[in-house]
Amino acid sequence: MLAPRLVTPPATRPVSLEEAKVQCRIDVSEAIENAIIEGYIDAATQQLEKILDLALVTQTWEQDFATLCRQLRLPKAPVSGTPTVKYYDAQNVEQTFAPANYRILTDLEGTYLSIPPEVDVPETFARPDAVTVQFTAGAPADEIPASLKTAILLHVAFLYQFRESSLDASVSPTGAYESLVWPFKRTEV
Repeated sequence: MLAPRLVTPPATRPVSLEEAKVQCRIDVSEAIENAIIEGYIDAATQQLEKILDLALVTQTWEQDFATLCRQLRLPKAPVSGTPTVKYYDAQNVEQTFAPANYRILTDLEGTYLSIPPEVDVPETFARPDAVTVQFTAGAPADEIPASLKTAILLHVAFLYQFRESSLDASVSPTGAYESLVWPFKRTEV
């Protein structure tokens, strides 16, 4: 499986600039300060998405696979809508796999595309990107759980407070932050 590709980034951030400024106790509106805070929001969001293997705000991804098999694990959750599945047939001609032939399921390891046993799985051409699944992951910003938004705000405030200091390894936003994100971590099976 190749690395996933972000096709369409989120249109908004999971927390607003105003929310972050309140958390950081900033009451000035200087463009440079706003840009710094927005950078911290982006960094905190990226880290949280990486830790939890999820997409917070609605975004579109593509994942390539070498073959079309019964289960194709998707790297981001939650998945909404019906993914598009394209594949290169045995003659290396791109085809579209009908949405009626698969469904999206979620287990303890995450989200996957499932092809039931009664559906014939077409043969694919031998190439690392023989199958491409394009899917939408995430949710509207106003539907993101409050605990995840709070974790981002805590992280932003931490980055802002210690932006110019030399940090040793013992200084981190771990306690409350970990408590907020823990329920969303995937269970090891």
